Parts: sequence; structure tokens; C-alpha cells
Amino acid sequence: MEKSKRGRSYASSIPLLPIVALGWGALACTGIVDGSGSGRPNGNDNDNHGGSANGGTSHGGAPPGVAPAGYKAIHKLNRAEYNATVADVLGTSLQPATGAWRDGEVAGFDNIAAVQSVDEPQYQRYFDAAGALANDAFANAAFKAKYVTCTTSDAACVNDVIASLGLRLFRRPLLDAEVANYAKVYAAAQTQGEAHENALKQVLRALLASSEFLFRMEFDPDPTSTKEHPLSGFELASRLSYLLWSSAPDDALLNAAQDGSILQDATLQATIDRLLLDPNRAPRFVKNFYGQWLGGRRLADHAVAPDVYASWNTGLADSLTQEMYAYFSDFLYSDRSWLDFLTADVNFVDANVAGLYGLQAPAAPGFTRLEITTDQRRGFMGLGGFLALSSM
Repeated sequence: MEKSKRGRSYASSIPLLPIVALGWGALACTGIVDGSGSGRPNGNDNDNHGGSANGGTSHGGAPPGVAPAGYKAIHKLNRAEYNATVADVLGTSLQPATGAWRDGEVAGFDNIAAVQSVDEPQYQRYFDAAGALANDAFANAAFKAKYVTCTTSDAACVNDVIASLGLRLFRRPLLDAEVANYAKVYAAAQTQGEAHENALKQVLRALLASSEFLFRMEFDPDPTSTKEHPLSGFELASRLSYLLWSSAPDDALLNAAQDGSILQDATLQATIDRLLLDPNRAPRFVKNFYGQWLGGRRLADHAVAPDVYASWNTGLADSLTQEMYAYFSDFLYSDRSWLDFLTADVNFVDANVAGLYGLQAPAAPGFTRLEITTDQRRGFMGLGGFLALSSM
């Protein structure tokens, strides 16, 4: 168990027992404690290696190519994280991050910093998306009511809007110098004839096109030290929200980071419970973590020989995917032992899945939870989705 400089163990109280059962790596993603001497952030976009991509020396006194304890590379938002973040923060229905936005993968996961690079064409996509998102946001009355809280061009008004937007997009308070830089964007827009609101729109575009938004950056207060130290409240809030929501911290999480209460065991536990119970955002954890870990997200693209499996179609593939998600969620949100994951006689069936399993279709639309003890299928490896994925 890792401990901070103050000798206090934060990780011991996290009520993520389902995630612990899935492996230490998932829990470590929360990063309660960081032992890095890496001088973060840096140009080495790599979670697993302390040295630079060009063979430079690693930080914190570690040998070349070996990460110091707790090393955390800067992490680019992947497509799911980008789309979820702009939806939650801006209230937009636009989803700019499409298949053309490349996401590198390692071991089936698309959130590994080592392969999340940006080239010139990709940055152009970011810049174009920033413009479209800014236009869409400022056409939304709810967005303007939350962020455009003043109508004058004086410094106090402009800086207040910049600070409010920056806090939510950078997942931390902006430095005074950063506020001043984005105020120059506003001033330049006004010089070119833009009115107050349109000038603020250009500020939003600049924020969305910035590296501080596109990358989740953490800053080591003592880059030369290799001793363990706690994450800041904002760093912890961001790691939690991107683990469980694939998105930026909400206002409640930012407030807990600001007052430091997120670093207290009771608040941390309550926060994780709240995030996992969010009906709109918590399903992203199921889809983006479990869906990649055990393949649910790949099922729709699985190649099936139509002459052998004549009943296979996109509707059945979608239903089997949803059953896989529901099966995982049944363990995530209950007291069922994770030792039963491979043996539980539980299925979630709709008309499509019931037909495949030779069962009567449920009377009600949607999925029905069944415990079936009379067949030969048991546990996760008895699910039709897993069997399809593991077929040749």
C-alpha cells in the first residue's frame, strides 16, 4: 500500500472493491498517491517509461527507460473522453471525435498515454472542432446563463468568464498569467471588431484548442524529489472523474478539490459512490473499461461467417453486447462476490438473446434478468457475446 509523505494511506479506504477484484491496475488509475520525481508534465507522452522517446535520461534518478515510482505521463484525451468532456462541460450535443480521430491502442485499451500522439492533421481537427463547439455553445442559452455572467468588456468581467471556463476545461484553476493570456485573445478579437459575446467565443475556442485542455497535465511541486507525495485535490478529482466517467470533474467534484475535502477518506468514499451511481455518466465506465477489457466494444465489428451463423445480425450483436455490460454491472452494483464472475448462472435477455439461448422472449420490452440453472452455460464465459468473440 502506497503512502504519502504525511504517512497517511488514502488508497486503503476506496470502496471500489469490484475494481480491485478486476486487478490492481484499475485501482492504481485513481492515483491516490504519486511517488514521481518526473518533473511532470514533460514531453514524454508515455505511461510506462521514464526516459524520453528519443533515448534521453529518465527523471528522478531512475535508469534510462525505467520509470521512477509513481511516474505519470501527460495523457491526451481519447475520442470517448473528448466527446464526453465537451458534452458535460459545454452542454453540446456535438460529438466531434469520430473515427477519423486516431486513438492508439495497447493491449486493447485506447487510454494509454504512450500511444496517444498528435500530428499536424490531428491538431487541425482539434482546432476546427474548437470553432464548431464554441459556436454551438454560444447558441445555447443554458451555457450562456452559466458562463457568460456579465455583459461588459471591463477586465473584471472578462477575467471572471475566463476563470470560470478555464476551471472546468483545464480541470484546475487558471494561473493569473494564463487568465492574462486569454484576456489578450479577447482584446485581439475586439480589436478586429467583435462584440463582447463574440470575443468571448474566441476565448472559448482558444481554450478548447489548448494543450491544457487536450492533455490531462499534472505538475510536480518538487520535480527533483523522488519521495512519495499526495496528489493535489484537483489532480485526484480529475483522475477519479476520467476513470469512472471518462469526463471532466463536475462542479461538486471541483468544489471538493478546491476546499481539499476530496483528500479526506469520508468525502473520497462518498464521491466515488456518487460518481458510480450517476445514471448518465457512470455507464461510460462499464462501456469504456469493461467494454475494452473483456471485449464488449469489439463485438459489433466481430467477423462472422454468414453461411455458418445465419442468425447473426447487427441487432443480435448489439443485444449480446448489452448483456455483457449488464452482467458486469450486476457485480459492480451488488454485493455478489467477484469470485462468482466465471460461474454465476445469470443472464440478461431480450427477444434477440432469448431466441439465441432457446428461451421464451420476455413479456416486457428490454432486458430481463434471469438465473438459469438448467443449461450448460455458466458465468461470463457462458455469455453469447464472449462465445462469439472467442469463436474463429
